[in-house]
Amino acid sequence: MRINVDGTFHTVRAVLPAMLVQGSGHIVTVSSVYGRKGSPGFAAYCASKYAVIGFSESLALEVRPQGIKVTVIEPGTVDTGFRDGMANRPRTGLLAHPDKMLTPDDVASAIVWALSTSSTAVPDEIRLDTARW
Repeated sequence: MRINVDGTFHTVRAVLPAMLVQGSGHIVTVSSVYGRKGSPGFAAYCASKYAVIGFSESLALEVRPQGIKVTVIEPGTVDTGFRDGMANRPRTGLLAHPDKMLTPDDVASAIVWALSTSSTAVPDEIRLDTARW
């Protein structure tokens, strides 16, 4: 919760005042498809990612009138080494398909794409399937 929720909140709190002054900006947060569905043994993780989605969606509604866009990226399982320490966990939910994991570059590409959209385009949510997009 401290990393996923508090980290997102504090980062936005640090950049939002400058964006409000300039009347423009684009905030991109990273959640997970598991913020929209549960996964056995990962209740706290799923709850933290849902909190990021709820925060991002609410923030988007609050700051859009001031010219600030908010996009939440929702990747599937990303090969970050997170699962390496879970050798004894059953391969269900988040860990079910290690051969179909996204790479960090896949997520970075989605972020770059979101940031490259025109000032009138508002990509509120970008979901990345684990079967490589």
